[in-house]
Amino acid sequence: MSSIQDVDAAIADYAAQLARFFLLGRDQQADLRSARLSVERAFVGFAQAARTQVAIAADGDETQDGLRDVENARRMLELYHAIDQAAARAIVLDRDQQAAQAMAVYEGEVNFRLTTEFAALLDDARSGGQARIDAAGRTAAMARQQSLIAWSLVAASGAILLALTALVLWRRPSPAADTLAQAYEARAEELRDSNRRLRETDARRGQFLADVSHELRTPLTILRGEADVALLPKAGPDEQRRSLERIQDQAAELGQLLDDLIAFARFEGEALPLRLASVLLGDLLAAAVDDAEALAEPREVVLELSMPDKGVWVSAEARRLKQALIIGIDNAINHSPPGSTVKASLSASEAGAEIRISDQGSGLSEEDEAHVFDRFYRGSGSTGAGLGIGLAIAKGIVDQHSGTITLTNDDRGGATLTIVLPLHAGPLP
Repeated sequence: MSSIQDVDAAIADYAAQLARFFLLGRDQQADLRSARLSVERAFVGFAQAARTQVAIAADGDETQDGLRDVENARRMLELYHAIDQAAARAIVLDRDQQAAQAMAVYEGEVNFRLTTEFAALLDDARSGGQARIDAAGRTAAMARQQSLIAWSLVAASGAILLALTALVLWRRPSPAADTLAQAYEARAEELRDSNRRLRETDARRGQFLADVSHELRTPLTILRGEADVALLPKAGPDEQRRSLERIQDQAAELGQLLDDLIAFARFEGEALPLRLASVLLGDLLAAAVDDAEALAEPREVVLELSMPDKGVWVSAEARRLKQALIIGIDNAINHSPPGSTVKASLSASEAGAEIRISDQGSGLSEEDEAHVFDRFYRGSGSTGAGLGIGLAIAKGIVDQHSGTITLTNDDRGGATLTIVLPLHAGPLP
């Protein structure tokens, strides 16, 4: 025959296996079924013990104690069945990838009822006449310890973390249970951190979409207006020329925006494999600076290039690496006041090839330093209208080339972007 402590222990194991199922997946289903059977057996044994107490009661008080235990067993079993049915619904919702609904059922109809209603019934049963049944050898009371068990569901379509909660777990004190609880807590911390990062990224993604809409709408509005002016019957050659020049400028801006979006889409998905070749890095940097002159001139920023006498060779895909260099130079231009200088330099050492791009702007804030390479993040000191994806794309390119990229403040003012790449190891062309 079972005691109330056996019921308590069985429920503890049931709660633990239910948590394991949600946290570790459907391969834990056999253990959950076993825990359910143990709960049923514990209830049957407890009810039999209570009925036996009624049968052998020596007086009216013992009879009342036994009847109360019979009623407690019935109420607890009825409540357990209701909770278990709710758990089954949550499992089905989980399987069907309906994370929000599964969480609502689990939190409101499983976890809450276990830790309030069922706990109250256990306390009532433990304080009653059942203590006399256990006097012969079951006087050790089970300890309750609360362990935070986190579980998370990721929606396959959006890859967005949808659920993170805590489960109050009854358990028997044992080394194995302690190890399990510690593992759960470690996993819970990982999930909390992942959830925080995903919330931040999702917020920036929303801002990114708003920025894209704005950036597309503005040049399109100008294009439409200038085209209307050029088509006016009274428009003379000079007015038509000015309108066409404005249309040309806005078309160029749209082209740059689309290039940014295409680059972002490429690196948002699986990056294409690199087509590596021996590249003379000085020539590539010089070409990037030359192309960036068109970006610096409208902002009245001077570009200055410094390179070593000896050629520096790296293994790279020239087109992609040049894109990363132009992004770095453009970022420096956007953070530079008119009349200032952006310096690009190349050097080599045993550590690798080092490119430094320095501006004379206001430098990085503490917030900028923490997020400067995050996608959709726009630095507080930027004077450009970018989408906050450039440096993230540059980092992706440099990472593909097994390099490192950092952006730090200079003691003399401004900031410096540093790219370090491995030197070419094979024979030179």
